Amino acid sequence: MGDEKKLGLRILQYYPEHLDYTVMPMLEKMLMQSTGWDFVDDISIHLVETVLEKEKRTYQYLKRWSRSDNFWMKRASLISQILLFRNGKGDKKLFFKFAEKMVGEKEFFIRKAIGWGLREMSKADTESVFDFLIRIKDKASGLTLREGSKRLPEKMKKMVLEKH
Repeated sequence: MGDEKKLGLRILQYYPEHLDYTVMPMLEKMLMQSTGWDFVDDISIHLVETVLEKEKRTYQYLKRWSRSDNFWMKRASLISQILLFRNGKGDKKLFFKFAEKMVGEKEFFIRKAIGWGLREMSKADTESVFDFLIRIKDKASGLTLREGSKRLPEKMKKMVLEKH
């Protein structure tokens, strides 16, 4: 990512009062033009998340992104709630729906994003994450299962990671 883009993202991040639903088309365009995880993650986690917290209709963007052919957009749909999940907020049901549809993806960055979202969610909602991981364990990659179960109590983690 170019230094100018990084600077622009930092400026937007430090002025969250200017981030509302009206900036979503711009953020979406920035995501579509992204060619690497660093830019996608920065926009999703620090900018899209700010708008999500303010305006629930922003979830419509995530729904559309989850169906995109562009795997960076799919990743954005999964990770935009990371900070919300960490604090026991966000739309877990929507995330589970996205994750279940994408669990068979071969793309590393998607499998990692599913696990990352689950890991952050487990800090505030261990049971839901455990139940979801058990439900998908036969379809999910080892990466997703390891990442998603990382913060679970040891007994739960073993159940998720054990082979049949």
